[in-house]
Amino acid sequence: MKKIIATMLAIVMSLGFGTSAFAAENVKTTSNLTDSTIITDNNVYEVAEYLDLGANAVVKNDNKMYSTKKVTIGDLKKVIAQANYTKTLIDINDDRQILNNSLREDSVSGTKTVYYSTNVGNSIPATYSVTGTYYSTSYTRYWKTVTGSSISVDPTYAPYFFKIDNIHKQDATVVNAYRSNSYIKLEYNYDVGAYLGVDDLSIRYWQDNINGYTNFYGQDYI
Repeated sequence: MKKIIATMLAIVMSLGFGTSAFAAENVKTTSNLTDSTIITDNNVYEVAEYLDLGANAVVKNDNKMYSTKKVTIGDLKKVIAQANYTKTLIDINDDRQILNNSLREDSVSGTKTVYYSTNVGNSIPATYSVTGTYYSTSYTRYWKTVTGSSISVDPTYAPYFFKIDNIHKQDATVVNAYRSNSYIKLEYNYDVGAYLGVDDLSIRYWQDNINGYTNFYGQDYI
């Protein structure tokens, strides 16, 4: 089971933020903050405290992020409220199959990496990939072994973005190896955080867990 935000992306992408100088390390008083206060790198720690997000909600970015718009505390409060309101529970049982009509004149074997990209809950842009050894002819295709896998989330710096915080499970196995109905099953369990980027700092205002699996059928992906 996983919890997702079905409409959050459309909301957060319509907002922006202003940039400023490097963030102060010490949290200051929040008495002067209001809904109209613009969030900057100078007050990001105060804002996190003001919104009861906790000191650990502020993290360093790998790269600085810029935007021509500004985000106020009131804007962020609306996003947080909408995120909490639209949470729901769904299963990820991704067993879809795609039609692959390509023909092979000669038998081929080797190693291949295949990908599947999707918007989890129509909001979180995730990509799953697996690497495996395979065999293919004009009449059959199948996986033999699996050699690797990956899970990623497109950050979509806008200035709200998603990032994987923790991966608890990432297991890829071949089911029905060496047979025409073979597939690689990628099982996963990971935490995704939603952030507001402010220069080289970010505030995490939401985190959720994604749990499930995705199947990569040899007849479809090879």
